[in-house]
Amino acid sequence: MTGAILPFQTLYHRRQSLPTPLPLQCYVDDAKELSWVADIQIKRSTALDKSHLRGLILKHNPGMMPHAMTCNHTIILANGMTREEERFVAIKELMHCYFGPDGGGVFATNTEINFENHMNEFFGDSAAIESHQVKAEKEALWMAMSVLAPEQLRREYRQQVLDGKPIAEVATDLRIPIRTAAAFLSPQYEREISSILE
Repeated sequence: MTGAILPFQTLYHRRQSLPTPLPLQCYVDDAKELSWVADIQIKRSTALDKSHLRGLILKHNPGMMPHAMTCNHTIILANGMTREEERFVAIKELMHCYFGPDGGGVFATNTEINFENHMNEFFGDSAAIESHQVKAEKEALWMAMSVLAPEQLRREYRQQVLDGKPIAEVATDLRIPIRTAAAFLSPQYEREISSILE
């Protein structure tokens, strides 16, 4: 890295002094501060099966998508999720905006072939090397977790859980699914977010 502060790093450091939990709209407003994000809309779709795909973000020019998609970024969420799941999936999809104006270059699923390969890797039995797109999905997941609460509060929650507090209570406090709370408090989270922020 050249030493430049990347947009996600700015978001992460800003999050350290903000209250918890934040409404989803705060995350949307943060993403809209990026010069390449003009506007964002969030929609639900019965076409997505939440057991396979909980959400996705589309970057598109106005008029190039169905008439109901009037913004240049559209997050589509699967129907049938809990409010906590919807909120976290939307935050995770917003993290893709921080990869850059071109979707992170190699991270972008911007061609029919890239999209097909991405879906095959997610839903097929391929033992192929992890693609850039799957790497982006994983990074966006850890990034989304890192902006849920200040690091000091995350450490306090972790200690409370070690002392016997149920993870379900942490999940309720942060308005996230229990499995997300467990990952957020895990040693793996620390490794992953350190790698993303370096």
